[in-house]
Amino acid sequence: MKKYILAIILVITMTFSMIGCSNSGKLAGDDLATINGVHITKTEFDQYLAFVLSASGMTVDQATEEIKLSVLDNLVTMEVLSQAYKDKAAEIVPTEFDAEFETFKGQVESSEDAKKFFTDNNITFEYLKQAFTKQNYLSYFDGIVNEAVMAEKETARAGFEANKAKYEQIRASHILVEKEEEAKKARERVLAGEDFATLAKELSIDPSAATNGGDLDFFAKDGTMVAEFENAAFAMNVGDVSQPIKTQFGYHIIKLTDKKGASFDEVCVAGNDLYDTLYQRIYEEKLTAIEKDMDIDVVETLK
Repeated sequence: MKKYILAIILVITMTFSMIGCSNSGKLAGDDLATINGVHITKTEFDQYLAFVLSASGMTVDQATEEIKLSVLDNLVTMEVLSQAYKDKAAEIVPTEFDAEFETFKGQVESSEDAKKFFTDNNITFEYLKQAFTKQNYLSYFDGIVNEAVMAEKETARAGFEANKAKYEQIRASHILVEKEEEAKKARERVLAGEDFATLAKELSIDPSAATNGGDLDFFAKDGTMVAEFENAAFAMNVGDVSQPIKTQFGYHIIKLTDKKGASFDEVCVAGNDLYDTLYQRIYEEKLTAIEKDMDIDVVETLK
């Protein structure tokens, strides 16, 4: 069940919203959502919420309304997809699923802490198995979206080429001092041939310079460094030594030691904003297309 738990943990980090869902007043009683007449009740939601948060190291009391709505959104999406792909159930739900769930159940029942948690939060194995089953449909849909993303990489390539500088990285070293005159003298010594790293260890008030000789490693133009430093460094050529640069920390002498670009294939991978933006657009488009012929009602707030 580890892969299902890990997948569920992702729920609280996902920001995809249910396009086209509304609360038209059809909800009644314990219902938080209905999808083509299938009800998601508060009782079910509370079980799923407690389990998701515990797997993520959170408690229900720590969950904001935004997180709770995201969890509910995930439950709705899982139900939508399980209905949309019901004819593919044999393909989507692994044959070993039942056996894996029984192993998971046995692990819970053998742990007093786990049993207490399940009891305290009214979590039943019957419901959790249903939720884990539907999680398979979300994983299946993720595969469909990823295939579509790969097919549209050329679209993303154009965006990469237009913003190529954003993905360039440089490597620099610096000497940080309190006064401009100190920075000027440090620069003179560097230009006279003294070793930059040795001078950084001697002069820099940056505590890390004592061990790294002022080396800042590679960084992008993404706000990692303060603006004055970043702008000066990215305007330099490899081997250049800057004039004193004033920032909130003092005066810097910067030496640019390396530059490297990034290829499109390096950038357009999961976890990178270029890929993730494309993924989210396609995810929402495909989910909206599935939802448009469904009767979906979801509460707008959770108390």
